[in-house]
Amino acid sequence: MSVKAVCFIGHRNVKLDDDKVEKLKTIIENLIIKDNAQIFLFGSRSDFDYVCHKIVTELKEKYPHIQRRCYIAEVKVAY
Repeated sequence: MSVKAVCFIGHRNVKLDDDKVEKLKTIIENLIIKDNAQIFLFGSRSDFDYVCHKIVTELKEKYPHIQRRCYIAEVKVAY
């Protein structure tokens, strides 16, 4: 079975209640168990990215083989 990667891209401002966070955690855990997802990619500019990173960090205790990778958006500065 091949290793799979999951990428999270979301809205900058998002409000997720506890039920939605638990559902998201279940979905992510199923990706690990059933689909062999081992690499999780995160952006750096949204609340959704932060919530997903927090969930994967918690799941890493149970599944230490998974990897978290954060991509920081390039900031262009005008002179």
